[in-house]
Amino acid sequence: MRKPSESYLKLKKATDKILSGAGLVILSPVFAGIAIAIKLEDGITAPVFFKQKRVGIHKSHFMLYKFRSMQTDTPHDTPTHLLTDPEQYLTGTGRWLRKTSLDELPQLLNIFQGDMALVGPRPALWNQYDLLEERDKYGANDVCPGLTGWAQIHGRDELEISEKARLDGYYVRHLNMFMDMRCILGTIRSVLKSEGVVEGGTGARHMQNCNKKKLLIVTNHSYMLYRFRKELIQRLMEDYEVVISTPFVGHEEDLQELGAHCIETEVDRRSVNPVTDLKLLRTYKKILKRENPDLVITYSIKPNIYAGICAER
Repeated sequence: MRKPSESYLKLKKATDKILSGAGLVILSPVFAGIAIAIKLEDGITAPVFFKQKRVGIHKSHFMLYKFRSMQTDTPHDTPTHLLTDPEQYLTGTGRWLRKTSLDELPQLLNIFQGDMALVGPRPALWNQYDLLEERDKYGANDVCPGLTGWAQIHGRDELEISEKARLDGYYVRHLNMFMDMRCILGTIRSVLKSEGVVEGGTGARHMQNCNKKKLLIVTNHSYMLYRFRKELIQRLMEDYEVVISTPFVGHEEDLQELGAHCIETEVDRRSVNPVTDLKLLRTYKKILKRENPDLVITYSIKPNIYAGICAER
């Protein structure tokens, strides 16, 4: 697994400290206004901030800060999606804060303290063992968690745990200044459109697809697939839950924005080594077993041969 550049990580940490410090000063009137709104609704003694134990880099723990958006009697260490009816716990001010994502502003303090970064995988609850376990597969627990991240601009609350972890892993493998800027710009767009914000949501996209048959597309060229088969994929998505197995060489994020779920095929598909070809065959076999698709489409030579063999079995 490719590790992020140490020099960029140092630059990123210094930049985060400067920007978060400036943000705390510049946005202090906004902090004051939100605090007043919370007090006016819930009373002078009501807490303004919500603190919760979260998982940081290398699975260390820290206290995460948010503006309180739920009633004080809400179960404290329960993920929102596990509450029976999350809406019943939201305050009036809290509903607006969540819709605009302003409840996350106090995490600028977490960033200034060094517990978080502006961009990175969102910090998991200490007891979200399923998410932590999935992230371990991709090295996503070994980078500083962020205020926003790659998964947040590709579904946010709508993502299943496994898909969220895969997107976090993609971020880690491609962590650089360009990737961070894409996440920041994508976050601004998502916040303005309120995209992916679903109270109690996790896996809503899966729920929308549960009545559709699953179609698996196996290819060596995500670039070619997007450039020349985009319209076909859009039509297929009307009737199928589309999953694409491909090496990540470009446009896979665009395919995901269309609504397809992309799985990275990490084995070198250009090799002429028989051992590597056997690894590719086993990889396709595992993917087919895990995804259990109703229909398989192969696109390019090796997927035609090896995925075709596995699909017939």
